[in-house]
Formats: sequence, C-alpha cells, structure tokens
Amino acid sequence: MLAVLYVRRTETSFYLEWGNITAAFSATQSDSLPTQRRHRAESDTLAAMSSGAGQRLYFGNLDPQVTQQELEREVNRFGETKSVWVAKNPSGFAFVEYVELRDAEECLKQLNSVRLGDKIVSCGHARAPERSTGTLPCSA
Repeated sequence: MLAVLYVRRTETSFYLEWGNITAAFSATQSDSLPTQRRHRAESDTLAAMSSGAGQRLYFGNLDPQVTQQELEREVNRFGETKSVWVAKNPSGFAFVEYVELRDAEECLKQLNSVRLGDKIVSCGHARAPERSTGTLPCSA
C-alpha cells in the first residue's frame, strides 16, 4: 500500500493528513511551546501516523488458552496481517497489525465483544507506545 502525507496550511494552523488520520497544529498554540517540545510533538504525531497506527489492533481480555495460531486464523479472515503477537507472561492480551487499514477496520467491527475461547474479547485501535520525554529546561 502506498501512503501519501498531505500538508495543508492555513493562516493560523497546518494539518497533516495521512490516510484517515488527521492531526492539526494551531500556530498560536505551537508557537507558545518551546521549540524543542513543539518539534517533538510534531515528530511524534508523524511517527504514529507513519507507523500504521490505525492498522494495529489491541485485543484485551483474551483467554490465556487462545494460542497465536488460533488468533492468526481468526484475524486472517479479514485480510493479510503483518504480525500477530500474543502475550504469554502476563497473558490476556495481543496485538495484530494489518497490511491494509480497511482490513483492520473490518476486524475491529467483527471481533470486538466476541467470544474467543472462554472469554469475550475487547478489540480496539492500539496506541503508539509512550516515549520517555525526560525533563525539559524551563525558561522564564
């Protein structure tokens, strides 16, 4: 899949659009932030969009008896996956990444609140991992 990033600028804001993800930065808001923090926030948003964040799903309340192969069989009904990872210790959750966004959306619609094994799973879009930001110097 070829992805294209669009940048649309207005007098007070600019918008980064990637697939169906849109991030907006207000010039008045971002100009008041220290430059280092502003650039980090903008690069974090770009990284999340380019990592295919919408194509990555989180499965919670997963029955510990459900194996990776069983989950792969279920999720591959909706399209090609890049990866399927099932937690073992502690168990009870998994991540699935799809090649195509529309396949992830279909999986989300079909498998959220469905029984897999002995439990009803919750399925949602995975969030990008939190980055440690450390301490920024304060300026008066």
